Amino acid sequence: MKKPAISIIMTVYNTEKYLNESIQSVVNQTFRDWELIIIDDGSTDLSPAIIDEWGRQDPRLRVVHKSQTGQADSRNTAIALAQGQYIGFVDSDDWIEPTMYEELYGLLQKEKADAALCAYTKEYKDCSVPVRLAPEIKPVMDKNEIVKAVFEAKVLSVLWSTLFSKSLITTPIPKIKFCEDYAVLLQWLKDAHCMVTLDKPSYHYRMRKSSIMHIKKNIEREITSLKLMKKHSQLVRQLNVMAKAKVDRCEACEYLRVAKLYARHSEHPIQRKAIVLTAQSMFKYMKDLDVSLIRDKDRKDIKLLKRSAYLFILKMRFSNVFVLRNYTKRKKSSHQLYE
Repeated sequence: MKKPAISIIMTVYNTEKYLNESIQSVVNQTFRDWELIIIDDGSTDLSPAIIDEWGRQDPRLRVVHKSQTGQADSRNTAIALAQGQYIGFVDSDDWIEPTMYEELYGLLQKEKADAALCAYTKEYKDCSVPVRLAPEIKPVMDKNEIVKAVFEAKVLSVLWSTLFSKSLITTPIPKIKFCEDYAVLLQWLKDAHCMVTLDKPSYHYRMRKSSIMHIKKNIEREITSLKLMKKHSQLVRQLNVMAKAKVDRCEACEYLRVAKLYARHSEHPIQRKAIVLTAQSMFKYMKDLDVSLIRDKDRKDIKLLKRSAYLFILKMRFSNVFVLRNYTKRKKSSHQLYE
């Protein structure tokens, strides 16, 4: 049997409310040469029955039921089963435009690229918010430009907005509770010699209350993120695609951003202290930090944080009143999330 051009991976856990719409959006693709691998990760609602019914209707759907082991393990299982030359990801509560894979695949073939990235839309209950690609993202990017864009967060750290050559996926997705996409995106794309981009919102990301991305930020998530930034910084230095001062600025500013966020806004002293101490420890390992590209105000805050976490928290709590007021105002004006 001829292998499909694209393997689309969908992991499912208790998303019966949105599952039909998600699968239908794949079936409706104008590009027809695909397989959809659906991994049911131990769902306890009607999701397994919905998946099985779709599997009976379309032979391009491959359905696997297993006990709950988490999204990372489910995706790794699907990757091992995938027969396509390219691999894409669609979350089971989201949906995609009918032309998404036709357009991404066409760009891949035209430029003989290893990855194709598209823009997306945030879908709220009360509105849709298109998110275009960053101005720095060019239609065709070489290896160095790809690494820089991912490291500098010009590319959203998710897997579903990119169509990958299967040859790039040599590192398994880590079985961690948070930030698993962020953990592997740079690892996969660092080996791409060329990436093409489509500045058209083709993926619809449903903003849900229960989504892992919208659960109230917590210690474990942020500490994981900080540790992954450290790993990514080390990797980028090894690849030698950016000047040391630029790598140091990106890394240091991320540690400082998270430390400031929690020092200012967290109402839980233990959580606040844990995050700030973690950021402080990250700075202490950066013994030869090049601050030449870091603005003076941030340099002073970094110096204070390295010297005393307590004084840093004190300064953040009792200064920047405008920032605090603006943050509170911004929180109150949020859109309505799906259940």
